[in-house]
Amino acid sequence: GEDSFYIDQARCIIRVDPAPGFRYEYSLYIDGKPHEQYTDELTKYYRLWLVSIEDNEYRIMLELDTINLYVNDQLRTETVSAR
Repeated sequence: GEDSFYIDQARCIIRVDPAPGFRYEYSLYIDGKPHEQYTDELTKYYRLWLVSIEDNEYRIMLELDTINLYVNDQLRTETVSAR
């Protein structure tokens, strides 16, 4: 079966399919694309890191075309320079 939900405007689907040996395979689709394809397309525009520092989780994202830097989805004012 499958279950759908939204994250912001993106429609997400989790599919559960039977696999050999009484097991299941789980798949995630985002806007109709398998997770791997969706992620591959995003890496053309962004770099994303998930970082743990002193028991805190941070999501750091760099937009490649604008060099905007986000930490936990908040735009930072620091300037990133290409060297």
